[in-house]
Amino acid sequence: MTQRHFSLFRINSIFVDSAKRMTNQELEKFKKALEEEKKDLEREVKHLKDVPDFGSDVDSGEEEADESAAYGDQLALMETFKLRLDDIESALDKIAKGKYGICEKCGKEISVRVLEADPESKLCQADKQKEKIKGFFKKIF
Repeated sequence: MTQRHFSLFRINSIFVDSAKRMTNQELEKFKKALEEEKKDLEREVKHLKDVPDFGSDVDSGEEEADESAAYGDQLALMETFKLRLDDIESALDKIAKGKYGICEKCGKEISVRVLEADPESKLCQADKQKEKIKGFFKKIF
């Protein structure tokens, strides 16, 4: 009989059992959620790709500036959605290859709780925290 080892770490006052394996039912739930989110984002990107008609008439400078700023915001939002789509497609690809829920940094399983909060997560909680700390110090120095 093998002894089961548990690795517990604290996340926002909740202890998570990192030894808990993802069930097939949970995997299907994540896959379905990712596919639905992908469809929603694809619809949004398609809608945002439509270039607004600035018209051929000469508007006031203020109105043209407002239209231009709104279009810039639209392009930025579209880019954010595209990046999220890339992450979702990567997660769906990992599901298809049987590699979903594995941290890209350390190779350990990503806890189900982390995936519930962020189904396209590429990092486990520990590595997410390390990245967050690195980013914090980069901003300071």
